[in-house]
Amino acid sequence: MSLTDHAQEVKHQAGESTSDKWEGHPIAAIFPLMSDSELAELAKDINEHGQREDIVVYQGKILDGRNRYRACLLADVEPRVTSYIGTDPIRDVLSWNLHRRHLNVSQRAAIATAALPLLEKQARERKAEAARKLNAALKGNPIRANLPGPDKGQEEHRARTDAATMFSVSPRSVQTAKKIQQEAPELLEEVKSGNMTLNAADQQVKQAKRKRKEDARPVHDFRVLAIRPDWNLEYKTLRRLEFPDTEECFHTFVVVPNERMNDGLYLFRDWFGVPPSCMFTVRREAVVKVDGVSTDTDIVFYAPIGAPEWVNGGPQSTRETGDLSEFWQKVESWTDGPRVSVGFEAEGFKCLPL
Repeated sequence: MSLTDHAQEVKHQAGESTSDKWEGHPIAAIFPLMSDSELAELAKDINEHGQREDIVVYQGKILDGRNRYRACLLADVEPRVTSYIGTDPIRDVLSWNLHRRHLNVSQRAAIATAALPLLEKQARERKAEAARKLNAALKGNPIRANLPGPDKGQEEHRARTDAATMFSVSPRSVQTAKKIQQEAPELLEEVKSGNMTLNAADQQVKQAKRKRKEDARPVHDFRVLAIRPDWNLEYKTLRRLEFPDTEECFHTFVVVPNERMNDGLYLFRDWFGVPPSCMFTVRREAVVKVDGVSTDTDIVFYAPIGAPEWVNGGPQSTRETGDLSEFWQKVESWTDGPRVSVGFEAEGFKCLPL
């Protein structure tokens, strides 16, 4: 049967208007169409050697062979068609196309995102069918089960796992591809075409997100930034802290307990992109033991960001005998304002929230 005759018959039975133009089935859209140059090559091959594989039709639409159909039209060759015979069109389409196409891991993960909505729908239908069967079994029973409704999160997780298995990639890769699809669909198209790896696209998305976040941060007017974080927080939480920004050069001071000195060194570099250039010691509010040794001092790491200037001669020593309150008074005498404090209040500083 020719494709035209088959189309007429299927659409006649469905009560639809008959037309020579066939649409692709949504399942077929999982895989991208050929480029114009590739399509021209296929049309040339069909002209010279004929149509090698049948076009598969399902529910009145092309399930497999959209490129063959387009190439036949381009070559002015009557397409050859067959009806789909099977029970799982999604898996069959994946099997046919993954066998034909030479796709790398990044491409498979990117293309898997097109299968997710179909697999999620399939999961919902399976759950609804199971609920209908259970309700039918419980019909007339005075004790009815309190059935939970479909969990969208579970459906999405199941669909992601199924897609990963079908495309022979990790669920994490599918999740990354989905994130790229949501935030930068043009990059996902580059991954699908093989022009970019999934990791490179992910890095671009993250960089763009960081830049948007940085651009949205308010710029403050200060020449001194003094910080006393809550050191009861975990390292990962502290690492995510963000501090006010300024267009000026500024002095940076960060208070670090002796027992968190190593954390403080790493975090200082993470926060400001440079290591501390020196540290001041200040009297601690209470004596504590660090590795069995009693200590009565805390540390204040310091680094200049840019080339800020000191006034009144600046600090003469990094060994301070006073407590933090006295230390901030000295900082006020060593520097020009404005001054900003984060995590504490001090005279001469404008306190900003973390």
